[in-house]
Amino acid sequence: QVKPNVQTFGKLIESCAHAGREDEAKRWYEVMKTIGAPITHVHFTASVDSSAKLGNVEGAEAWLGEMQASCLTPNLITYSALLNAAGKQGNIAAAERWFT
Repeated sequence: QVKPNVQTFGKLIESCAHAGREDEAKRWYEVMKTIGAPITHVHFTASVDSSAKLGNVEGAEAWLGEMQASCLTPNLITYSALLNAAGKQGNIAAAERWFT
């Protein structure tokens, strides 16, 4: 059996995002926090993406806030996922809020 590490957790969360399983992505994020695994840009961006796939702007924004609270700066991939969420919901105001 393989012990999970930063990379395996990242892939688990990314898989949840691709499947549109926001609830499962959150669960794996919580597991990481519980065991004290380092949480990186990859994990947060995949979590943002899990909300974005469902068009959940509020969920994506919550992940963004948690990322920033963890002293990590969103990158181009993070913002692309946020824009995807806004686009799916037709929420231009959210997109403008992130870039002004």
